[in-house]
Amino acid sequence: MLLWAYKKQREIHRRANQYQGELALGHPVFSQGSKAVLHNGPIEMNRFKSLEARTAVKDIEYSAEDDIAIEEHIREFVGTTWHSLGTCKMAPRERGGVVDKDLNVYGVTKPKVVDMSPTLPLEQSRLPPEALNPVYDINPLTFSSLDLSICPENVGANTNNTALMIGMKAAAIIAQGLDLEV
Repeated sequence: MLLWAYKKQREIHRRANQYQGELALGHPVFSQGSKAVLHNGPIEMNRFKSLEARTAVKDIEYSAEDDIAIEEHIREFVGTTWHSLGTCKMAPRERGGVVDKDLNVYGVTKPKVVDMSPTLPLEQSRLPPEALNPVYDINPLTFSSLDLSICPENVGANTNNTALMIGMKAAAIIAQGLDLEV
């Protein structure tokens, strides 16, 4: 699907009057001599005077090698602009859950999961590494994108608020397990 989408968006952009060529950033590197190699300006603006002129543009011919280059590019660079959710979801095991209502991991003894893992590498964060709590790996201020792992489903709320509520509830669950009052 993503291979088709990459090719289709390229064809759509090539037929727009605003098209001035392609910026290598965001595209795979095609081998020398490939018919899929990128074209960068100068290209005449507003060169299409009719629908027929747009449809006369021939589609790019991709080889099997080009398809491999596109697939590798997609694997390496495609990401999400959304916060990941439910990667270690709290639910019954038979419904795909990883942790139970007390944050215990199914199939192992002792560990609890309260995960707010960053989806961006630490070196891309806005705060220095020492700002990250190394014990619990929870600091929603450190990363611009968080994985709200134990959420069982998508939330219709701000993810920062959700992260804070999960952290507060997890603290209460852990304190109760240690016979502490919160």
